[in-house]
Amino acid sequence: MKKKNKTMRVVKETRYLKYAWTPEEIKAKGAELAQVTREIGELEDDAKRVNADFKAKISARAATAITLSNDITTGYTMRNVMVEMKMNTPTGGKKTVKRLDTDDVLGVENMNEEEKQDILDFEKASTPEPPAPTPEEAKAEKPEAKEKGETK
Repeated sequence: MKKKNKTMRVVKETRYLKYAWTPEEIKAKGAELAQVTREIGELEDDAKRVNADFKAKISARAATAITLSNDITTGYTMRNVMVEMKMNTPTGGKKTVKRLDTDDVLGVENMNEEEKQDILDFEKASTPEPPAPTPEEAKAEKPEAKEKGETK
């Protein structure tokens, strides 16, 4: 058998092979790396700020949830309420304390030393002076004085 002469054929294909960067390409990649690294830092800072904002919002809502839970569990909250105190009631040296929002009597307490001091009303305690006579009353008194022989 005779060997047939094969014709040379050229075939091209793409293969995944090692490629060595040129110095210019390495310089360009370095500049790009610096830019990307800076952007990463900025994004991480933004993420920290956003996370801090969300953490603060979550904490505030959690505090509200705790307060609401306590209100539901205990059935009450403490707050300032106007009360009325009746001094020397039911006996001397005692006072009866009543809530004005619900009219509930809170109880009877001992009066402190300041509360035991009576408030003096000097206007009521003093003897009132008689009112000045009206002009008609003054005229009526003058004839009586003349009859008695009184003169001014």
